[in-house]
Amino acid sequence: MLSKFRISLVSVVVLVLMVSIGCTPQASETPVGDDSEQSVSSNDDEGSDSPILTEWSFDADEALRRQEETAETLGIPVDYENEIGMKLRLIPAGQFMMGSPEDEESRWYDEVLHRVQITNPYYLGVCEVTQGEWEAVMETTPWRGKNYAIEGADYPATYVSWEDAQEFCQRLSVWGDMPYRLPTEAEWEYACRVGSTTAYFFGDSSSNLGEYAWYSENTEDRDQQHPSEVGGKQANAWGLHDMHGNVWEWCHDWYDSDYDGAGTVDPRGPSTGMFREVRGGSWGDDPWDCRSANLAGYAPSLRYDYLGFRVACSVE
Repeated sequence: MLSKFRISLVSVVVLVLMVSIGCTPQASETPVGDDSEQSVSSNDDEGSDSPILTEWSFDADEALRRQEETAETLGIPVDYENEIGMKLRLIPAGQFMMGSPEDEESRWYDEVLHRVQITNPYYLGVCEVTQGEWEAVMETTPWRGKNYAIEGADYPATYVSWEDAQEFCQRLSVWGDMPYRLPTEAEWEYACRVGSTTAYFFGDSSSNLGEYAWYSENTEDRDQQHPSEVGGKQANAWGLHDMHGNVWEWCHDWYDSDYDGAGTVDPRGPSTGMFREVRGGSWGDDPWDCRSANLAGYAPSLRYDYLGFRVACSVE
């Protein structure tokens, strides 16, 4: 079973190693605080000419309307396919409540509920980066011969560190005409939630999780000891697959246990840290680890069978 507890154990080991060689974590800045207010005015912030839409709960039709409205305003497509066949989906600017309410089942202390504004639209990978996409760009197969890995062009690329994912984005950016990067954790959660304030983007109950995610009950508990091919479960209302489960996804940010100093407008996390953020849960995790607000941190050099990523791309 893969869980935040397991992540914590790894983190402790890494912390001991880092302290032994003289590395210490950096201090954080002023905390954002808990803010559960769900109504804000939206168009007086700098940084974007596109509309910032504030209504929160919406279905796939409303999500598509927002995507099409943003695409028309900016003169860009909702769907973009790049040079290696990777598909990305336009995510409009907006505001949302990041984190979880104190009464959410299995909530962790680091899921501080606070209001966040995303002022710039961006593209996000429809699926996690696949082995085929990784090989096309990097010409390597880091998962080959490893435990809990299966080979195939449409399986997610695993055994890739945060540093590896960064290099992938840099190389892919050179190939094409788009500036690829890892999503911030705020962008990731905003894209996962699609306006929802529930534990999962489809509601609070995990009883339907199997329709949207590969996780312990439909993989590890059924003797499937590896991720599944991407895109095999239902997408969320933005059109994104596997936001819950399959593999944990690296984000840009340093891990911050209480969002100290992260800010509330286009936050990018602390400027320094020890662990990089991962989101989404994996094929071996229990339902609560796949919740929209759940977060954890890993040393950026670590590689595991349940660690992967998806790319983001700023709209310029």
